[in-house]
Amino acid sequence: MKKIVLTLCLLLSLTAAFAAVPGNSKLDNVVSKFRSYEGVEVFHLNRFMVWALKGAARIAGAGDADMREALALANGVRSLTVMEYGECSPQVKCRINRRIDKSLRDHEILLEAGDSGSRLQLFGVVDEPRGTVRDLVLFNPGECTLIFVSGSISADTVSSILASND
Repeated sequence: MKKIVLTLCLLLSLTAAFAAVPGNSKLDNVVSKFRSYEGVEVFHLNRFMVWALKGAARIAGAGDADMREALALANGVRSLTVMEYGECSPQVKCRINRRIDKSLRDHEILLEAGDSGSRLQLFGVVDEPRGTVRDLVLFNPGECTLIFVSGSISADTVSSILASND
């Protein structure tokens, strides 16, 4: 019985330690502020959950080349947050869009695409000396969707993905 309690305490402390790693505080603040609003749905995978999913994927796809490539891409990912707010009132949607736009001022636009009045933007913080892109953000104000990937991904990998989707 003591072993089970100690194991649970260890797992809880690890979860708390991994969850406490700060991400992009501006975007985290926007998500925290609006997550309790009616019509806002938030899905968040903290660092521990991302680590556990990568471990499970590594075991499940041990011989799969595509899985190895996906895991290499996800190697630097620390957390994932998805916020969808399409069911909110128009005033709340406008407020959320303005706050997200304001939070993304220090990010570079890596890609912008439009389709029938909707515009998808891919943002990131480019670290040229290290050759990485930090904190990727997919934002579609027309579809009321924000996807925030905290961590670092190779700039070459991001470039090759963007080039393959042209």
